[in-house]
Amino acid sequence: MDIKNITEYFDVIAPISRSAEWDNDGIMLLCGSDIKKVVLTLDVNTDAVEFAVSQDADLIISHHPFLFKPIKRITCDAVSENIKKLIKHDISVLSYHTRMDASDMGINQYILQKLGLKEIVPFGLDENDMTGRIGALENAISMKDLCGCVKNLFKCNCFTCSNFDGDVRKIAVVSGGGNEYMEAAAKRGADIFISGEFKHHHYINSQETNFPVISVDHYHCENIFVDLMYDIMTKKFPKLCIIKNEGKAPFLTIC
Repeated sequence: MDIKNITEYFDVIAPISRSAEWDNDGIMLLCGSDIKKVVLTLDVNTDAVEFAVSQDADLIISHHPFLFKPIKRITCDAVSENIKKLIKHDISVLSYHTRMDASDMGINQYILQKLGLKEIVPFGLDENDMTGRIGALENAISMKDLCGCVKNLFKCNCFTCSNFDGDVRKIAVVSGGGNEYMEAAAKRGADIFISGEFKHHHYINSQETNFPVISVDHYHCENIFVDLMYDIMTKKFPKLCIIKNEGKAPFLTIC
């Protein structure tokens, strides 16, 4: 399959117009056009590149951009070595970042669907921002039960949450580092906000305003991208061999 078929499809379901101005996503590295085997990953790090080489892949699709800032020189650092290895093995790279956060088929939509929410709509920092998603459960559930669902969905044993023992029904989410969307979620009438990387003052504000939050670390909050992309790619491109690189968190969790 020509890689153009893949890029054109994602330009439709996740148009570049939904990428943040500061972002760099889309085509990262183009080594060849004929695609038979695709590796899906959160990050294009050394482990992911070596995994793609071992699988004889033609393409890597990641969430986090492989190349985020301009590269001034190719030397012997990790990024340079990965670039050289990818070119040597004719492996192209596509990265779909903030546009897949804001897409109607993107990560935030997927998270709420997996949690069983209905009537899911976008929200953001302004009327042009469609990054977040907010929806409602058919019936309210306890904070304890929601935490159990979050644990299973994101495959994480440890995360933090507000000290809140009420029931919740309307849930907002911004995957990854979305703490700046906390106020916008509250204004949209959410009962709780799920994101990552909350700071101390966010928890203080949560307690003072009685607006609970759940913070799943950035890795686990966004590694669900691999499952989402697997669902999308296997349905749209059934003749391609699609392989998940589950990866591993770049840190240890001590509970």
